[in-house]
Amino acid sequence: AKDVLHKVHVGFVEDFFSRNEGVRFDVIIFGDVIEHLVDSVSVLKQSIKFLHFDGIVVASIPNVAHIAIRAMMLEGRWEYSDLGILDRTHLRFFTRTSLIDLFTESGYKVLNLESVRLSAEQVDEICKLGIRRESIRLAKENANDGRGYDFQYVLSAKPCDIYEDAVEENSIIKNANYLSHTIDDFRNFVKNEHAEVSFNISKVIDEVYSIVYPTLKDSNINVEFNTDKTLEYTGYPNELS
Repeated sequence: AKDVLHKVHVGFVEDFFSRNEGVRFDVIIFGDVIEHLVDSVSVLKQSIKFLHFDGIVVASIPNVAHIAIRAMMLEGRWEYSDLGILDRTHLRFFTRTSLIDLFTESGYKVLNLESVRLSAEQVDEICKLGIRRESIRLAKENANDGRGYDFQYVLSAKPCDIYEDAVEENSIIKNANYLSHTIDDFRNFVKNEHAEVSFNISKVIDEVYSIVYPTLKDSNINVEFNTDKTLEYTGYPNELS
């Protein structure tokens, strides 16, 4: 790196901050770094002092709520690996919501939040987690939040002087992200289908329920299903939903 960059610091980011008080950046990038920090809030707060007036922070963070991790926990396991979400050097773990909360607490307004999506099978193979296919199937069937395939989040944020403003702005990001996902789900349900297919009725019910689940939860409405998980039907799934 020293051969192509102006300056390279090898060590802890906290040490760099303490030794370079006058340095300012347009962008500070935490590429899969935040989950390794002992005190991520403190580091993010310190970063503000090292940004120019219009400077931003960019970060990538793995999603601990990925379907693969849920499936592993269904097996009663939480086993670290050499890479990926459960990298054995990770000190902290985040979901989409707790990541936004982290930046809110640290005094930032989130500008953009995107996800890198991978299937449970891909994550299992890449990270060598040894998850049974039955566990993956069960995790998929019981996931109600729609974010199970988000493997990694990539976020950009800028400092926000007033904490209450950060709270308000970032809550909009949370709701907007959920709304976007819900619109995609709804579009899938209402699209025209011209060919009859064989489908599992219980799965269609679960998919519909996943769309309305947040609204029901906010109203403290609990729904219990007593369905035959093996019941198949030939027709148009969208008409049933």
